[in-house]
Amino acid sequence: MATPEDLIVFKAIANRPKDQIDLLGLVRIAGIDWAYVDAQARDWGVDAVITRVRALAASAP
Repeated sequence: MATPEDLIVFKAIANRPKDQIDLLGLVRIAGIDWAYVDAQARDWGVDAVITRVRALAASAP
C-alpha cells in the first residue's frame, strides 16, 4: 500500500495538471516524512516539482 509520501513522489513524477492539484492537498498532510520524500524526489529527479508545490502550498491561504 502506498503511503502519503509515496503518493507525493508518484504525483510529482506524473506531473499532470490533476496531479499538481492533488499535490497541493497532499503536501498539507500533517506528519509527512519530508526526509523520505526529499530523498525519493532526488532519486527520481522530481525534487524541483516538490519544492515548487510546497512553496505554493505554503503561500496559499
